[in-house]
Amino acid sequence: MKNIKKLLLIIMLLILIGVYLISYKYFGNKEITKVNSPVSTVLTSCPRLEDDFYDYINYDYLSTDKLNEDEISHYAIDRTEKIEDEKDIIINELLANNNDIGNKISSLYKSYMDNTEEKSIKELNKYIDKMTKSNNIEEFVNNAIDVNYELSTDILFSPNVLYNFRGESKKYFGLDLITYDWDNTIAYYTISDYEPVVRMYKKYDVQLLKKYGYSSNEAIEIVEKVQKMYEEISKFSEINQMNLLEDGYKVYDIEELQKDLKNIPLDTLVKHYKEFCNSKNEILVVDINQLKQIDNYLKEDNLEILKDYATLKILTYYSKYISEDYYKIYYDYMFESKNYDPLRSHYYMKKEDYSKEEIAYKQIYLFFKDTITEQFANKYFTKEQKDFYTKLIEDEIENYKLRIEKEEWLSDKTKEKALAKMEKMSYTVGIPEKFVKVENNYKINENSSYISNVINMEEELKKEEMRQYQKGNIMYNNEMFDQLTVNAFYMPNNNSINLLLGYIYSLTDSQNLGTTNLEDNYYKILGSIGVTIGHELSHALDTNGCQYDEYGIYINWWTKEDEYNFNKLTGKVVKYYDKYNQFGDITLSENIADLGGMAIVLQIAERKNATNEEYKEIFTAYAMNWASQFTSIYKEFLFMEDNHSPAKNRANAVLSTLEKFYEVFKITENDGMYVAPDNRVSVW
Repeated sequence: MKNIKKLLLIIMLLILIGVYLISYKYFGNKEITKVNSPVSTVLTSCPRLEDDFYDYINYDYLSTDKLNEDEISHYAIDRTEKIEDEKDIIINELLANNNDIGNKISSLYKSYMDNTEEKSIKELNKYIDKMTKSNNIEEFVNNAIDVNYELSTDILFSPNVLYNFRGESKKYFGLDLITYDWDNTIAYYTISDYEPVVRMYKKYDVQLLKKYGYSSNEAIEIVEKVQKMYEEISKFSEINQMNLLEDGYKVYDIEELQKDLKNIPLDTLVKHYKEFCNSKNEILVVDINQLKQIDNYLKEDNLEILKDYATLKILTYYSKYISEDYYKIYYDYMFESKNYDPLRSHYYMKKEDYSKEEIAYKQIYLFFKDTITEQFANKYFTKEQKDFYTKLIEDEIENYKLRIEKEEWLSDKTKEKALAKMEKMSYTVGIPEKFVKVENNYKINENSSYISNVINMEEELKKEEMRQYQKGNIMYNNEMFDQLTVNAFYMPNNNSINLLLGYIYSLTDSQNLGTTNLEDNYYKILGSIGVTIGHELSHALDTNGCQYDEYGIYINWWTKEDEYNFNKLTGKVVKYYDKYNQFGDITLSENIADLGGMAIVLQIAERKNATNEEYKEIFTAYAMNWASQFTSIYKEFLFMEDNHSPAKNRANAVLSTLEKFYEVFKITENDGMYVAPDNRVSVW
């Protein structure tokens, strides 16, 4: 489960530069974010539309503090809490069913409610003991391979089905990057500015070990040694994590690779995954330097610390399943860590004590996502919506193709490849065409310990994820791209845009877009979900997406002259946004997408002979899309480190580049929204 997530995170690093690998300049000397800082700005008076369109349109929302005591952010369009409540209702309905899935959920629920910490630890100790009672390094490595497979985690190794991005579309069985503390990456042990985050890891690692039975001194000593081990492995990995697709992802003959590895028996490792191996005895390695350093670290002198590492790895992976007390440690970590990571901050998370029943419901969702999402879609997602938004995507693709064909700065050769990207674009609207439903394969025993049921389900999930990845379904069961999260995204390695059901539901509810008779709200939809579609399409041709071809292969398909012209245009975008937020280079890819998304929408409106009132609907819906509030500290953090421009700028900076906006709202050079024509920018 985690290996697919890691692969996608690596891709997200290239899509979301500056978000995942955060420099923490602002937080460098702080232990944790002050979550309860007051909201930075609550409007006390309404500005003129002509001076500040974002504040004017969203005045009612922005004039009242929407942040609860435990929140760092609030988004006007976000309906995540309603989605969470509906999940619980659906689980209640499923628990009342006597069909196969209902019975499985009931059995899982009962095994959790009957669970005790003692039962869980007893089950996990079978695996922990196997690791800690290893008599020598060879036995430890072989046990690690077995436990790695049995628990579907990544102790020393991270087996996966991997995509070779470097010039071919073939998939291989391979070794992904291993994760370190709490499923995080090498960066936290190679960049000094991450020190406050590493201290946070240490705090929760120590809590887990103390809960497991170690004294405070023992726990601290173990964690310090394990973190030192992470540093030792990290510093020998020469690949810059931002350049993995250029320097890593190499295919090796297993026998040849084994000659370079003294302590890792590849044949023993591979035998568990024969289903996913090709007939050529090949293996893909994401980071050969990391793998070799792990191999070097596997020596008798390090055996005891490796045993402690394995114990900690198992506990962090399964902490949320052991008991309510262990879950609290896990949840407190997740809550605090979101203050350092804008990606994680989008997860629905409130600081509260959950009852055992509430925890059970959250974990039922983790393992029965497809069934619950399908039920949610049956209630709140109509066929008319599916057809309407599919047609809207197709319309925007066709309009993007027209726009590309007219670009005078592009050569015919590069145009051909850009058009091919649009032609080959795939898309998911709300829900997949067919749910995988790995839950149909679960074997759940209500009389077994809850952890044993979880381990069995994790095994099924891991196998199914690898099978799905072989088929190209790289988002299957990934928590970042859960269909019920409020998100939309473009994936360059399979050239797809994805409007998640949670996103469609949230905007439908917050902007009253409707689930039937959608044509009545066409221009409001065009300004909200329509701009988002155009935004994601634009990511196919931004500074990151342009590095992949129509098949998702990482390859440069631009002529040098076109690349030069593209860089000239994007340089102007950087300077334009520098005037708004001073970090136009960090926000470049998202700014290109924002500008492109609105350009496509206006092209559609023009071709439909939209009236001024209909244009007003587009612009108003667009400004409402970004209505949000943040604590003062978090707002400054995002301002410095997020690769998206601040919410107000995403509205005002884009609108101030549009001639139609000036025409519709009679903006003059005396108004705050005015930008001189020579300073207005666009790329696509």
